[in-house]
Amino acid sequence: MFGWPAITGVTAGCLIGNAYFWLGPQDVIFGTIANLIAATVVFMLRKRQLLACTAGALPIGVIVGGYLWVFFGFEADIFGLQLPAVVGMITSVTLSTIIAMSVLGYGLLKALSSSNLVQALKSYGVKVYSKE
Repeated sequence: MFGWPAITGVTAGCLIGNAYFWLGPQDVIFGTIANLIAATVVFMLRKRQLLACTAGALPIGVIVGGYLWVFFGFEADIFGLQLPAVVGMITSVTLSTIIAMSVLGYGLLKALSSSNLVQALKSYGVKVYSKE
């Protein structure tokens, strides 16, 4: 909705947050890259909002889940299947991110996209990108 400034802000926020709550250099580097990719995907697919939210969850799930198991390695029992740590972590992070972005994020996006709010933001000089 807010374009490249929002992508920059999300990426910088992830970098600062991951550096502050230090889990390791993998989290700082790859978590930031995952958020940059996800935010860019969402922005590029902005004309198809639900698809954008769902597709944006995939890089986070795969990248973050791909290294997070190193810190929290355990076999996962997902839907009754015993999965190796890396597969279980990628699956659980991807599913939870899809739920967060496609349900909560999409709902928030719809609420923020109301014409009254968009007009109010524009009146304050905020550049708002629409689906069109």
